[in-house]
Amino acid sequence: MTNSPANNPKTLGQIALNAAVKSVGNVDSACYDATVALGLVLAAKQLERMETGETLESDASIKANKATFRAFLKEFAFKGNPVWRDTAHIVDAFAAMKPETRRKAAAEYIDKKAKGSRLIDGLARLKTQSMRLMTDVVTNHADTLRNLRALKEAGADANGQMEHFHSFVAETYGTTYAALESALAPTPKQKQEVNPIDAMLKRAGDMTMTDLAILAERIQALYLERVATEAAVTEAFASDDAEAIAEATPELIAA
Repeated sequence: MTNSPANNPKTLGQIALNAAVKSVGNVDSACYDATVALGLVLAAKQLERMETGETLESDASIKANKATFRAFLKEFAFKGNPVWRDTAHIVDAFAAMKPETRRKAAAEYIDKKAKGSRLIDGLARLKTQSMRLMTDVVTNHADTLRNLRALKEAGADANGQMEHFHSFVAETYGTTYAALESALAPTPKQKQEVNPIDAMLKRAGDMTMTDLAILAERIQALYLERVATEAAVTEAFASDDAEAIAEATPELIAA
C-alpha cells in the first residue's frame, strides 16, 4: 500500500536529508565511542604495568600501547572482521574454523601480514586517535591512571573505573569525535623561512654541468637586464631633477 501525500507529506529529498544528518551524527558518535573504548583497553594495560612496578614515564609505555593494539586486532579478526584492506576473503576462510584453529589463524593473519598491507580506513583512524589519546594521557595526565588504580584498590568495580575514564576524556578532550580529534591533533611545526639564494644553490648543486651552465647564462642575462633597467630609470629621474632645478633656480635666487 502506497502512502498518500497527506499521510506522508515529506518529499524524498527531505527524507534523504534527515536520514543523512542522522547517519553522520551516528558516525561521529560511533567513532568517539570506539576511540574511547580502545583507549580504555590501552589504559587497562597501563594499569597492569603499574601493578608490576613499571613506571609510566618511559618509552615502554608507548610500546605497551602498540602491543595492546596488536592484541586488539587479533581479537577483532578472530570475531570475523577484516583488518587489512582487500583481505575479507582471508577472514571469511578462517571464520568457519573451530575456535582454537580460528584464533591461531587470526593471529597469523595479523603477525604474518603480506608486505604492503594497510589497515582498513576505519581501523587506521581508530589506531591514530586511540594512540594519540593514550600517549597524551601517559605524558600529560598520568594522574588519571593513578586515580583508576586508586579506585580499584578502594574496591571500585570495573564499571566504576570505566565511568571515571569516560568522564575524564569528556572533560579533557570533548564529547564528540570531532572535538576529540581536534584536541589530539599534533601542533603544526612552523616552517622556517628559507633564504631564496640558499634554496636555489641547493637545487643547483644537483644539476648537471650542462644545466648549470645554462642556469648561469640565464642568471647573467637577467642580471644585465636588471642593471640596464635601473640605469635607464636612474638616468630618467636624474634628467627630470636637473630640469626642475634649472627652472627653479631664478626664483630661488630672487628669493
